Amino acid sequence: MVLSYLVIYSDDSNLPLAQWSSMGVKGYNASIKALSRDMTCWIRVAAVTSVGQGNYSYQSPQRHLNMTLTYSGSKSYKDKGELKQLSHNREVKLDAVSPGLQSHTLQGLVPHTRYEIELSAFNSMGEGPSIKLTLKTDKGSPPPLQRPVIIEDELSDDYYIVIVVPLSNSNQLPKDRIPDDFFKEVRRRREAKRDIEEPYIAAKFSPAELPKRFNVGDKNFKNLYGYYNKKLTKGSYYTMFTRAYVKNDKGSALYTSSPFVTPVKFGAANQEGGIDPEAQQRPEELSGGGLNLTFVIIPIVAVVLITAVVVIAVLVCRRRKRRSKKSKSTDDDKSEPSDPVEMKRMTFQTPAMMDHPPIPVSELFNHNNNLKADNNSKFSQEYESIEPGETFTSDASTQEYNKSKNRYPNLLAFDHSRVRLATIDGIVGSDYINANLCDGYRKENAYIATQGPLEETIDDFWRMIWEYKTFTIVMLTELEERGRIKCEQYWPNEGAELYGDIEVTVTDWIEFANYTITTLQICKEGAPQPREVKHFQFTGWPDHGVPPHPTPFLAFLRRVRFYNPTDAGPIVVHCSGGVGRTACFIVVDSMLEREQYIFIHDALLEAVSCGNTEVHARNLLHHIKRLTEPSEGGMAGLAEEFRKLSNPNQVRRLKQGAGSLTINRSKNRLANILPYESTRVQLLATRGIEGSDYINASFIDGYRQRYAYIATQGPLQDTVDDFWRMLIEQNSNIVVMLTQLHEGDRERCYKYWPTDRSAKHQYYVVDPVSEQEFPHFVIRDFKVKDIMNSTVRNSNSFHFYGWTDSVPKSGEGILDLIGKYKEHMNSKKKRDLSPYTAVMVSAERVFSVPFVSC
Repeated sequence: MVLSYLVIYSDDSNLPLAQWSSMGVKGYNASIKALSRDMTCWIRVAAVTSVGQGNYSYQSPQRHLNMTLTYSGSKSYKDKGELKQLSHNREVKLDAVSPGLQSHTLQGLVPHTRYEIELSAFNSMGEGPSIKLTLKTDKGSPPPLQRPVIIEDELSDDYYIVIVVPLSNSNQLPKDRIPDDFFKEVRRRREAKRDIEEPYIAAKFSPAELPKRFNVGDKNFKNLYGYYNKKLTKGSYYTMFTRAYVKNDKGSALYTSSPFVTPVKFGAANQEGGIDPEAQQRPEELSGGGLNLTFVIIPIVAVVLITAVVVIAVLVCRRRKRRSKKSKSTDDDKSEPSDPVEMKRMTFQTPAMMDHPPIPVSELFNHNNNLKADNNSKFSQEYESIEPGETFTSDASTQEYNKSKNRYPNLLAFDHSRVRLATIDGIVGSDYINANLCDGYRKENAYIATQGPLEETIDDFWRMIWEYKTFTIVMLTELEERGRIKCEQYWPNEGAELYGDIEVTVTDWIEFANYTITTLQICKEGAPQPREVKHFQFTGWPDHGVPPHPTPFLAFLRRVRFYNPTDAGPIVVHCSGGVGRTACFIVVDSMLEREQYIFIHDALLEAVSCGNTEVHARNLLHHIKRLTEPSEGGMAGLAEEFRKLSNPNQVRRLKQGAGSLTINRSKNRLANILPYESTRVQLLATRGIEGSDYINASFIDGYRQRYAYIATQGPLQDTVDDFWRMLIEQNSNIVVMLTQLHEGDRERCYKYWPTDRSAKHQYYVVDPVSEQEFPHFVIRDFKVKDIMNSTVRNSNSFHFYGWTDSVPKSGEGILDLIGKYKEHMNSKKKRDLSPYTAVMVSAERVFSVPFVSC
């Protein structure tokens, strides 16, 4: 085992190695600081084990070359004395040429290097005109090659795979899950041989090998890619799907999955063969042959009846016991809990915790409304009653050798639940990290709450990830906020980095509107295999306060839950100090700010009342059909969802400050439709003009990009200048107009664009360029010139005139508009969209949905 490395270096490769400078290194990186500018440095490395030092690394074979110059002349010449080696920027002195010679050999040149050579003649009068030559030496022999490393690459250019999903004894397809959900659960060849029934890859085919027919469960099938088409279990139900992969020009793998096959049952008749996915037989068609079910059904019915009688008797006895318990005193009613999480909560609860028992889901809505009464006064009272946990000790955090590991001196780890790392021999305090284990719902140690790592604790952080078998990291802060460092970056931007003895490699990265997912692979020296860790960073948390609405936070939380394996260790959650935002995520710590405490209740309320409304595109048609069917209460699912959205009690109390100011009221087309402070577009303020930063417009998030759209009212005559100013300042080159200038007797939008000649709006001049008519909309092109800096930019307006007060006359027109918009975006490679209308807020949202979902 390699204990360390010895690095030696010198500016003279001819010196004996014993005279070279040296330094010991424990990791894979070394910094040599004692270097001079334009210095050529020779470096060699040797590994050190318990046996001793190994051989030094191979030295690059820079074979020194010679070059001969020939020249003619009648006098004696000598070299000017300068040879400039460009690649190293070093001056080389040469001896003077002996009289009478007409050639000179330059020695000690480096292979594959360009040189500038200057040759001059000297006589009694001085130096004559010089001749400059630019020459390049030949290439030398290459350095020794590294030993080849075989890498198993599952994503070859194009291929297909077959995934089998066991359904145990059920003949129903998985509810609320799609084929893509199961892919992360597949197991490779070795694990597929186990008796555990779980999804697995049965075969992989290249396009040339793809058969027209494939039998699942045929163990005699030989596949070159190492997957195992294992034998199916008799009497079990299975479904399966296929997935096709291609690689694009950038090397990224793209895939498409087929729908599930109708569940099939593997019976006796198929025991030695398999199931053909194309057959898609009904379960009853694969039940086997020749079995008389009459003699089987009668005993089963008898057993079921007897079991039912026993169960009913037990339930009646339990109910009677429950009623008798209610008549006893309250002291007798408090039985000892058996759940370990509940037992721990009872052990460490404070007196204030006893006054706040669990709230039934059915009462949560009324409970929240009660706390919000009188401007959240009861929330304030309840928050103040929470004790800060001063009864718990933090002795480990206050030890002198651990103090430097705490980001904030007043945010310490409690001793009773702190994370204990494996002790490193000879290092006092090596088991300490500022982190605590926290229970989840019915699960012990479901989370680790910790601070944002410091530079000196990054190695400890990754030790904790490895030792506690963590697969998921949740980060709820930016690295820097308001000019202050909140967390050190503890993962590489790309490639691999070594943190202590844990190597961390970035394998994938994807950004959404409010969060970023980074896929990491971590490996410890000596470990049998690496581990994949998902890093989730929530970027939608403002510097002040809390997110304006729980929906993005809930979507983020669901994504974390989806990717975290069921058998994983604790989810590591951190912000900067590990208490405020971290507590909002795991909802266990008591040190909460008042707004975060309210936010937790709102998030819980939305989760239990609205549920998960995300729908995969593949299931959208089926989902809409289900929503249009009447429910048990007689109300269709769409109406029920709209009722929840329009319920004013469900809407978080957002501030509409700037829009309601007296100076800005005349800029609003309707007094009751104002932008929220948290999402309103703010113009660059003009010095000395109050309210010059206000326009009635709001940012809307896209699916992958935050603030991807701007929703605004139809401009008034007095706000046209502000409208054009907003387009320029926000870099929005496309406008989508979903209203007429006038509808009935009311003005919906002032005509803000010129038709025949240029129009000036403060510092901007707008010139009409072209206009194209379509059945349902008009596309207008403009050029906008900024007078201040003389820049010119193109602007495009899509004017849809088929929208009435309620809904469009048909969906065809709006789909044509969206198609033309996408065509325009693809050709111009633009990304900004500013949809707006007058008062039809629902129309804006309907139009934005196709783009937000992309």
